[in-house]
Amino acid sequence: MAEHIDDVRVCVSELTSNALVHGSLTGDGFLLKLTTDEDFLHIEVHDRSALRPHLRKPTDNQVSDRGLLIVEEFSDGWGVEERGPLEKVAWSRFKATPLADEEPSC
Repeated sequence: MAEHIDDVRVCVSELTSNALVHGSLTGDGFLLKLTTDEDFLHIEVHDRSALRPHLRKPTDNQVSDRGLLIVEEFSDGWGVEERGPLEKVAWSRFKATPLADEEPSC
């Protein structure tokens, strides 16, 4: 995943920022999960807000509302799932690529 690390960082930043600004209305905070399987690195941000994030089309003069456009562009998929009356998960994923026959770097 080394070739995606900057994209992963940006998506973690955008999804957690959305949870802080828009999703933590009850003061409960949020939960960030990073998991992997054979095919993908998964980012999940859980919060307890009923507000559902969606893509916006900001004007050139707006300085915000571009976060999910960035997530859409940098990741290999994203979405939002309801997990109860006051719980949702915003997620994104990155396709894993085979490792080259190189020594890992620290």
